Amino acid sequence: MIDSLSIERCRGIVAGRLDGLTPLSILLGTNGSGKSTVLDALHIAASAQLGLAIGESVRRRDVLRGARWLFCRGDSAAPIGLTIGSAGKTRRLDLTLQTLRRGSFTGQVLVDVNQRSQPVGYVKFKDNNDFEPTDVPAAKEPGGSLDPLEVCFVDLRQHRNAILKAHTAAVEQGALGRIIPLLAEVIPGLKDFRLVADARSEPVVMLDVGTHAVPAALAGDGAYALIRLAFELSFKREPLVLLEEPEIHQHPASLRKTAQLVRAAMDQGTQVVLSTHSLDLFDFLISDASPEQLAKISVYRLNLQAGRLLSSRWLGSEIQEGRDEAVRDLR
Repeated sequence: MIDSLSIERCRGIVAGRLDGLTPLSILLGTNGSGKSTVLDALHIAASAQLGLAIGESVRRRDVLRGARWLFCRGDSAAPIGLTIGSAGKTRRLDLTLQTLRRGSFTGQVLVDVNQRSQPVGYVKFKDNNDFEPTDVPAAKEPGGSLDPLEVCFVDLRQHRNAILKAHTAAVEQGALGRIIPLLAEVIPGLKDFRLVADARSEPVVMLDVGTHAVPAALAGDGAYALIRLAFELSFKREPLVLLEEPEIHQHPASLRKTAQLVRAAMDQGTQVVLSTHSLDLFDFLISDASPEQLAKISVYRLNLQAGRLLSSRWLGSEIQEGRDEAVRDLR
């Protein structure tokens, strides 16, 4: 489990550090307080697929092109420094941006200078901000270093086709039996999920409501978000899951189910770090937690001052005692 993160010159953060990350860490703060950058930094620093993590971090900002804006204020002259820690071990990345021309390939390369300038992620960005990552195995780190992880970043605002992959994994893990009763409480008539080929012979996840079936994508944005989240969190797949504003499009009744899914993933051994602007989701995560679950939860209230990431932290029973201060930015 990752217990610390240090950030230098990444997006809007000049410098910052979070310590004491727990099985469930909740990030609060106003817009522009650094929450998204913390998630991006965790994704890149922890991932075993660095090129993919970098490409996805860039693509989540559709209005930007290329990796330049991963660097603070768009200035790639100084490297991005990211360090994660776990039980005394650390993993450090110092990323610089270069242009690579090799045959017909012209793209951006992020180089970890700690690996004697060995390229660790070739990322070729296309006009539509799609990318082609090619990961290069990094040199063997010293014995005290932390190995990279398989990381899942769930951004419910993007990639509607991601539900197909998540559905397949949930079926393979035998998780649908747990998912359907929970979702049936907020999706009237839900009996089952089916995979059906459309007119182009492409698979589509369908909702079986007994008398008929409809594509999950037509269930409404809130129901669709909850379905995908249920698939993503219903089984232990990656040791680290990152959630950016999982409350998007959801009614308060659905948010209670979202909180239930998040705590269940934590109980299964998955570390979850999430950002939220929802007071309802925060309260459901905390108020419905058992004492054992509450002891595994930490809350960070983030703030940026001249590029420096500041934070206040509450752990376990402190969260309920300091609730009013912790959620000040959610009111």
